[in-house]
Amino acid sequence: MFDLQRFAKKLDDQLRGRAVGYEYAVYQDEALSASGAGGYAVMFPPIVMTADRRMTIASMSKTITATALMRAMEIKNAAGANISIDSRIAPYLPAAWKHHHGPHVDEMTFKDVLTHTSGLRSVEDEDLFDSLRQTIANGSTDANWHNYTYQNSNYSLLRILIPNLLYGVGVSAVNVPGAESPGHYTAKLYYNFVREHVLGPVGLSGVSLAPQGPHEAIVYYNFDDRSQTCKDQDFDWYLRGRNWDHSGEFTTPNGAGMDGDWMILPNGITVVILVNSRGGLKKPLQEVIKNAFNAAWLFPPTTKAAPAATSLGSQIHAVITGDDNRIYINSAVDGQPFDGWLEVEGHGQTRHALAAAALDNRLYVVARGINDQSIYVTSAEDGQPFDGFGFGWSAIPGATTDAAPATAALGNRLYVFAKGIDDKQIYVCSAVSRDAPGGWAAIPGVTTDVAPAAASLGGRVYVFAKGLDNRIYVNSALEGQSFDGWGNGWVAIPGATTDAAPAAASLGNRIYVFAKGIDDKRIYVNSAADGEALGSWKEVEGGVTDAAPAAAALGSRIYVLAKGIDDQRIYVNSALMGQPFDGWGNGWTEAQW
Repeated sequence: MFDLQRFAKKLDDQLRGRAVGYEYAVYQDEALSASGAGGYAVMFPPIVMTADRRMTIASMSKTITATALMRAMEIKNAAGANISIDSRIAPYLPAAWKHHHGPHVDEMTFKDVLTHTSGLRSVEDEDLFDSLRQTIANGSTDANWHNYTYQNSNYSLLRILIPNLLYGVGVSAVNVPGAESPGHYTAKLYYNFVREHVLGPVGLSGVSLAPQGPHEAIVYYNFDDRSQTCKDQDFDWYLRGRNWDHSGEFTTPNGAGMDGDWMILPNGITVVILVNSRGGLKKPLQEVIKNAFNAAWLFPPTTKAAPAATSLGSQIHAVITGDDNRIYINSAVDGQPFDGWLEVEGHGQTRHALAAAALDNRLYVVARGINDQSIYVTSAEDGQPFDGFGFGWSAIPGATTDAAPATAALGNRLYVFAKGIDDKQIYVCSAVSRDAPGGWAAIPGVTTDVAPAAASLGGRVYVFAKGLDNRIYVNSALEGQSFDGWGNGWVAIPGATTDAAPAAASLGNRIYVFAKGIDDKRIYVNSAADGEALGSWKEVEGGVTDAAPAAAALGSRIYVLAKGIDDQRIYVNSALMGQPFDGWGNGWTEAQW
């Protein structure tokens, strides 16, 4: 079932704090079903953005123009004409341009113009009447003819062609009182026709070619430098956040601008988003809509692999490989329910469990490739989309694995661990914050047939592994040093065996390790103060799993996550340091979807 309010919430969640101002509207069965806004229409003096505030729609106006052309053709054909998108445009160009048609103009059709295959190329001030005359005089080269290239001049030209089609080519030579030029007069005819024959019949009256007075003005910003602004221009459509097809954006030389997108979703829902800044989103609005759409379906994501977990800032993050092999993340503020699964940007895929860590205000996810057994990493600033420092998913050179990786952060260094394919040894590489990990080295002494686990505490990074004898082993190293295990190398943790990867996390001055029982499939926990030996195992009551658990710490609580056996959903429990696991009084609860 599609939850419309959840869809709207997920739009807000992705736009809030990433735009100076935004507005959106959602239609279902042609009726406005949800709308929202956030931020500022104008920052100084502050004017908050509202969902009914007019904003330029930039290139989304091309849908209006294309619709206006089709309506004009309907009207002319009803009066006895025979015109279609396959008709040539030359008879409808201004008469004064007749002897100045460039190459291919006389054979050019409305379809060529509509589909950006006319071969025309914009000149400076591409929307102005005289500039369009020069564009027609230049025509199309043979190389450009019938090859797609997006050019605004194609649709600017339709602003002249439509009035000429309707009223005759003489109108583009008329200079009447109140019109600054023939081009201005033609544009007014186009505008009036659209209002009367396109927008009016569907009840859209709140539309203009410019803000209606200073109370309607919107300022467009550079998100990263809000002193850089630009203002509305004439001859673009302005409407409230309602509905139009196409995406649209503009960016001025100082980085200020807007972004917009309209989309019909597979279930017939229509959504439009308008944003009055550039630079904050870090991903296309199409992806914002797609993420919200995927998260709005009320069915829980399931996984055949173990979860991963980490914390950053005030949130705990769970990461899973979905049944579709895509990678999803779910987050929760300490003590609050999880907020819902969203796909990690970058289109990464894997069949294995993942690893996650936080370092220097960035969230890292590490995965084994779906086809090549290489190890990949991406990352995101806290609260921002995953961008991998602009590179998306990047391979860590020098190692392959047939199991899930592990990762942990210590000081200003990120560590990645992986199991070797042939020798089954555990290897480690690392890098200082924001550098690419590399330089793999073996941690000899233990071999494993499953993924390792990792965590940091004090000045040490810890690695845990299931030996081939099913016992759990631990080793550790000072930051940037070789693994020495406090001088003991790999040490077996007494009292438990497992057939899955362990999990590890630290809270306060304690290191925690979790393991799945072999026969009973229950989840067990062990902990020790920094530098001390791990002691007795205790059951995390109420949970069973057939995969490795995951662990993370946030605030004063240690969290454990596990995949359910029958339903393959993700469940979470937590405990105060040194206390039984109580899950904030609720025990095991599902990570909400």
